[in-house]
Amino acid sequence: MFKPLVSLCMIVKNEEKNLPGCLDSVRGLVDEIVIIDTGSEDRTIQIARSFGAKVHCMAWRGDFAAARNESLARACGEWIFYLDADERLVADGLADCVRKTASRPGVDAWSVNIRNHKFGTEAFDNTLNLRLFRRLPGVMFENEVHERVELSLARVGARTGIAPFTIAHFGYSLAPDALKLKLERNLALSAKHLEREPDDPYCLYYLGVTLLLLGRYEECRPYFEKALAAKDPQAPLNAMLYNLVAYLNLLEEKTGDALAAAEKSRKLVPLQNTAYLLSGLAHFRGGEYEEALPFLTRARDFLLIPPEKRKSGISQEYAFIDSAEFHRLIGTCRAETGRYAEAVLSFREYMRLDGAKADCLKLAGLCCVNSGDYAAGLELLEQAEELGIGRSDLLLPKALAHARLHHFDRARSLLEESLATPGSDREKQSQIAELLDTEEKRAAPGMKSDGPPSTLGMAEGIKEMEKSPTLSVCMIVKNEADNIADILGCCESFADEIVVVDTGSTDGSRDIAARFTPNIYDFEWIDDFSAARNFAMSKATGSYQIWLDADDRITPEHQAHINSLKSHFDGKKAFYFVLESHQADVDVSSCLQIRCVPLAPGVRFEGRIHEQLFPSTVREGLELVTTDIVIQHVGYMTPEMRRAKAKRNLAMLESERARGGEYSGIYFYLSLTHASLGDKQAAINCMLKSLELLNKEGVYNYLVPEGYIFLGKLCQEKGDIDSGIRYLIKAKSLINGNPSQNYQIGILFQRMGRHAEAINCFHEVRGNGYKPDLYPTHVPPDQSEIFLHMAYSNYCVNDRPKALQLIQASRMDPARSWEWMGRKALVCQNMGFAQLAFETAMRLGEMEPRSWAHLASIYKLRGFSEKAEQCLKKVEKNL
Repeated sequence: MFKPLVSLCMIVKNEEKNLPGCLDSVRGLVDEIVIIDTGSEDRTIQIARSFGAKVHCMAWRGDFAAARNESLARACGEWIFYLDADERLVADGLADCVRKTASRPGVDAWSVNIRNHKFGTEAFDNTLNLRLFRRLPGVMFENEVHERVELSLARVGARTGIAPFTIAHFGYSLAPDALKLKLERNLALSAKHLEREPDDPYCLYYLGVTLLLLGRYEECRPYFEKALAAKDPQAPLNAMLYNLVAYLNLLEEKTGDALAAAEKSRKLVPLQNTAYLLSGLAHFRGGEYEEALPFLTRARDFLLIPPEKRKSGISQEYAFIDSAEFHRLIGTCRAETGRYAEAVLSFREYMRLDGAKADCLKLAGLCCVNSGDYAAGLELLEQAEELGIGRSDLLLPKALAHARLHHFDRARSLLEESLATPGSDREKQSQIAELLDTEEKRAAPGMKSDGPPSTLGMAEGIKEMEKSPTLSVCMIVKNEADNIADILGCCESFADEIVVVDTGSTDGSRDIAARFTPNIYDFEWIDDFSAARNFAMSKATGSYQIWLDADDRITPEHQAHINSLKSHFDGKKAFYFVLESHQADVDVSSCLQIRCVPLAPGVRFEGRIHEQLFPSTVREGLELVTTDIVIQHVGYMTPEMRRAKAKRNLAMLESERARGGEYSGIYFYLSLTHASLGDKQAAINCMLKSLELLNKEGVYNYLVPEGYIFLGKLCQEKGDIDSGIRYLIKAKSLINGNPSQNYQIGILFQRMGRHAEAINCFHEVRGNGYKPDLYPTHVPPDQSEIFLHMAYSNYCVNDRPKALQLIQASRMDPARSWEWMGRKALVCQNMGFAQLAFETAMRLGEMEPRSWAHLASIYKLRGFSEKAEQCLKKVEKNL
């Protein structure tokens, strides 16, 4: 691989403490080090030269951009990488990470995730800054402080990407006095710039942030508001500004205003974390624990992702709270919403990270008692008392725990002490007294204790290449005589070579394939799709391969697109195609799938079943490029075909698991397979295991929301509505506005009778363009049908005016609209509304025969035999 020359450029002054660590972190990773010293009086220059740096002195003029540009003028490399002395490059095991990143084609500048560590805590904010860029004419730094190269790179049309490494920044982890001096210096420089450009939104943003860090909260807001009002606002910048306004509102106890500002931020840039965190904090401050929980959990999960793997549409993500505080808040939400056992886990993790705290010990103890873990609850409550919690607050929960453990004397003693305490809860005292009497009777020989009592409650573009290498098509087949001619006929227009591997056909598939290609090979089937596909690849001679199945189809239009794609083959890219799954009784679903890869030794399929190229393409450092080329798959057309393949897949998945295949994908596909075979409980168990492993592996994160949606669907079908709602709320917190997923969740909420949540989901479907993702999803219906979904749910929450408004907005024929909603109500088993809808459609116009039949069935169920007969006559007449 070609390795470009990279110059590390720095400006320093009196950095003898920081500079060695910084330069050591880039040892061997850059080709030259250029340092501009602006007046050091310590050993900074000597240290720099000991690392081989070229040091140039420059008088400080109060202008960081000028000093940075001086370093550019002195550099010789074709790429510039810049750091400050208080930063460290974190390669995370990536060898030669800077040069390899710079050598990737199609990108001129790389943004790097920067961990901004805070003083006295493990927490850090996450920033995305352009730090590695190609030397292009006209590229230079701008602004006296918080200098930026982004503006000039944008002007020359530089293409940007996100680097795979990280920078750790310790410049704001200073002791309070030192940090204050640094911030006041930055404040003065920002004010100087603002005199020259009073409407610069970025300078207004940075000036407001500096005041915020200085604790001058009342002075921040005008700068943020002026930046929001600036001309030509950028969505990411405005999203960050709304986040800061939301934070100020939280400081002022304006939780409603904080929520509104955070929501504006989320709408501008859905792919971020800070706005979700602020929404969670606002709901928590307002005592809305059920609403706060999914936001806080989502924010916590984001911060558990390694910084270099986080995806965000804004350049500055704020943490605000550390990991320990997340556990405390989430634990409190769980406790307040009755999830006691889960709350205990959160409180224990909080105390592990931040030490035992009296109030937390009390909450954890109460949750243990409420969940039936009485011994653990007593232990925690005793510790809470030792650390200062008032004894009177603990008497009743301790009495309850002792009663359940059959420590009757101790329980009565505590109860009597509570009775003698002024202001005690008389109702709970009576409940525990009654419980004690009952438990003593049940403790007699031959009697059993019941379960726990009531709880106590809780306080794009691709470069053209000159040459078009050959393309091999690789297939594995068995008994595909009905399909193989169609797909091989599709391939003739673009394939330079066709390789067919037969795994035991007895139906003439080989003879049909021979009409299209001489390259037919036998492979003994060993219950391993990857082995067969890799064998096919080993027989191919092209520079690239497309893999296909016999039940795939490609239209002439997309065959032409594949021929055009050949000009982009350079050995460094792998290509996603859109896979459409066609079924006779289900809407078309689609996903992205890597179908075209270079034929290279390290690019291989993995997994005995549901085989994938993705892991090996990532390891090989290939650029994954999305195309709009569509492959239509017809292998699951009928229920019978799906069931037959599910039985085969189940046997193979269980075999792989038995051979040590304990990873998330196995359990994910086991869940889908069990569900298709009707075993819902096995499907639920496997999906829960898959999600547990997915959270540990951190590789296929896109599967996590789909897993929770699937759990919600299974629980709805089983009638476990509470669990289903919980899983859907979790999924909703993870999907970042995905229209297909919002539509799926909205439909499930409707079936569960949660119409307010359904309406919210359908709102997010509207206006969001659907694009295939890595997991198969259905294309949401058009806007007219979405309006009718919303109308139905609005009727169910008794908002008739809104429902009528939405029916009108759908622009569908009124009779057809009501007929559609009648069928929708039947799916949701809402017979009353279904009758109303069909009768309304009947008055407004003519209905389809199936709708008359539905109405006849409803009348029969309700004992209106004569009306049912009239409807059936309508069916016969229309048929």
